[in-house]
Amino acid sequence: MYKREKMAAAFWIIIFAIFVGLTGGVNEKCRSFPYFVCAIGIVFSALQFANVCFKEKKNIPIDDPIPSMSREQLGTVALALFFSFAYIGLIRILGYFVTTFIFIAGFSYWQNKNQKKSWYILVPVIMIVIVFLAFKLMLNVPLPSGLLI
Repeated sequence: MYKREKMAAAFWIIIFAIFVGLTGGVNEKCRSFPYFVCAIGIVFSALQFANVCFKEKKNIPIDDPIPSMSREQLGTVALALFFSFAYIGLIRILGYFVTTFIFIAGFSYWQNKNQKKSWYILVPVIMIVIVFLAFKLMLNVPLPSGLLI
């Protein structure tokens, strides 16, 4: 078990190191974010490797593997993925504002039907406004537009 965990951590360290090397060919102005993400990945993978080595040395058992999901859980994941891909596909047709509002409100209601009904309207509106302000106004990044805005 320890060997498998150490190999997995080493695998991720190698993957992130490869991406650091590949980032060298990217425009100099765009390199900082990939380097940052890769550095975080390397640090966390190294911490995981050290954690496994520590547990092996102290003979502390590694947590049991996660049990497989039930049919109901698999169905829930499949449905969430379906609606996520539908959101991605419809965003170009209906536009960012309408599609995001419907997706967030519907997903929130599907996950927890016990909230006040006003939260199902308020949360998507706040999210849309924050993303609009951040991307459209501050960063000048265009948001997808469609038939309904």
